[in-house]
Amino acid sequence: MDDFEIISNSRALSASLPIVRMSEPVFDGKDLDEGVYLGNTKIYGMPFLLNTGKLVNPHIAAVGMSGSGKTFLLKSLISSYVIDLGYNAIALDWSGEYADLFRSLGGKVWKVGRGSGIGLVGMYCRNPVRLCAEMEWILTDLYGLDGADVREVKDVIGMPRRGPISLDGIIDGLRSFGSGGVNTAAKLGAAERGCILPGGSGFRLNRVFDGACTVDLSGIASGSERVAAGKLLVNAISDAMHSRSISDRTDTLLVLDEAWKLCDHRALNELLRESRKYGISVVLATQQAMDMNAEALSNIGCCFVFKLNRMDGGSAEFSERIGSNIEAAGNLGRGSCIVSMARRDSEARDNFILARVI
Repeated sequence: MDDFEIISNSRALSASLPIVRMSEPVFDGKDLDEGVYLGNTKIYGMPFLLNTGKLVNPHIAAVGMSGSGKTFLLKSLISSYVIDLGYNAIALDWSGEYADLFRSLGGKVWKVGRGSGIGLVGMYCRNPVRLCAEMEWILTDLYGLDGADVREVKDVIGMPRRGPISLDGIIDGLRSFGSGGVNTAAKLGAAERGCILPGGSGFRLNRVFDGACTVDLSGIASGSERVAAGKLLVNAISDAMHSRSISDRTDTLLVLDEAWKLCDHRALNELLRESRKYGISVVLATQQAMDMNAEALSNIGCCFVFKLNRMDGGSAEFSERIGSNIEAAGNLGRGSCIVSMARRDSEARDNFILARVI
């Protein structure tokens, strides 16, 4: 039987002693099978295992300055979820820093650029409606075609044909429209030299949730084209998700580093809202708290805050979620972070500090 110490027999004194929640989460043995170990808490040194099944939403955010420890956390999450929990994993890699990790996990590395393209037309070669939607913003925003040019391209895509749509077929169809179509075909031919349109069969939507795969965008020289490629791939992942039955859900970790490039993207917000029922946990990482908009924050179940610039407190909603610990964010050492979790079994958020991510 446990021993108890009587601290007072005074009813008045006992009434004045407040009972508060423990400042750090209590260790739960179930997390050994369902969670991943990320380090020990700062005050009591208790092991912390992240169990996304307990969260209000399974999505994760990591915020912090360059060199603060975010990338180490992301690589730890990928390794642990793939090896320990048997998850599939997809990472959007802007600088090529995840390729070695995915190779070590037996995964695939798809390099875009230097002769290998996204293959937008091949990606949606049997879905003219989606192809038209994607081509419209790519041709307008990235390659500068005007409204008349885009309408001609969409007209060709919508023409009846045998077999799948091809880029060569679109260009040939434009040339049949006369001088105006020939001019548009020339503009499309110039765009073909980039990394978005060419690439054979394109990103294979039916293979998105099959094992571990990182998409290395570092080979795309143009920054604007690299961001457009990232947005297209997020669209493709969202399309692949919606094409599946909920009963066929596959536990998947989707890692999006440098998320500030994508946070205003419609498809990303759709993923955050709807992907839980498909078994997908989205991980967003960015350097500044102000990059996290209200819609993204509202869908994050666990936020890791590493060292921040002292002037970067983020939005009022961000500061409120992190609580009083936000004041410590400017003094955190490398690898140490604030953890803020919203659990399904608790109305109050857990806010505590990890001594160091392991």
